[in-house]
Parts: sequence; C-alpha cells; structure tokens
Amino acid sequence: MDELNRLAILDNQVGLLFASSVKALLASARINATDVIAIGSHGQTIRHQPNITHPYTMQIGNPHVIAYETGITTVADFRKKDMAANGQGAPLVPAFHAYAISDLTNKVILNIGGIANITYVQDNDVYGFDTGPGNMLMDAWIYQHLQKNYDNNGEWATSGSL
Repeated sequence: MDELNRLAILDNQVGLLFASSVKALLASARINATDVIAIGSHGQTIRHQPNITHPYTMQIGNPHVIAYETGITTVADFRKKDMAANGQGAPLVPAFHAYAISDLTNKVILNIGGIANITYVQDNDVYGFDTGPGNMLMDAWIYQHLQKNYDNNGEWATSGSL
C-alpha cells in the first residue's frame, strides 16, 4: 500500500474517531443531534508550511465522514481558506480575540496550546499566526517519563524547587 492510500485511510479513521467523540459527548450531555446546528472541525494538522513560495497545510479527520456518521452539518478547512487569503492558517483564535477583547491596539495575546500562537492588531487589521511548540513538548516529556498524557494542574512542575 502506498503513502497516499495510507493517508486517505487515516483521514477516514480520524473522521470516524471524531464522529464517535461527538456522539459520546451528545449522549453524556443528553443532547439530540437534531438540536445541533453544525460541527466546526479543524481536523488534525499533519503538515503545515505557511512560509514557502506556495504555502499549504494538511489536516486529516474527513469532515464528510463526521457529517455522515453524526447526521450534523460539518464545516471544515479553516486553515486552508485562511492561507488562501494570505494568512498563516490560524484564523479562529484571532477572530475570537477580536470579538472578545474590545481594544487589542498595542497588545499581543499569546495563546499556548499544543502549538502556541499570537494575535495582534496593526492599522485596525487583526493578525494571528503560530509561533512554535506550546505545551506539546512538556506533554511528550510527561508521557515518556511518567506515562501520563499531561502534567495535570502542573502537579509535576510544582513538585520541584528553584
């Protein structure tokens, strides 16, 4: 089997996993799928190259599989559209910051997730882009050394001394 076939299969498998997660969440919250307007699925980024001559980004987690399996309209490819508009492929967090914070002038907001990103305003335009690894490096270390997925509430980090 070649790499393209493996990628397509993984795309569908991740879509099934996301759909299963949505169904489990709906069941635990006692919400009917018919009461949900839409699912926004960023997907799982497997390659992101925003700073080359022909920038691109690739996510897996087939949104059509999610929509079919859940019966809920699924919206996706946020990064690709942002990059088509000459962005860095990180459109959601900056849009939220612009909405939630009344004045971003002369401010930079750092969002530290698995990948860290920043939001800033220049000449009334909102910009955002990834800056590099966020907490994913610590999560990987914790998993390798303590067999935990993450440092819950910073328990390991606060156990040390300066």
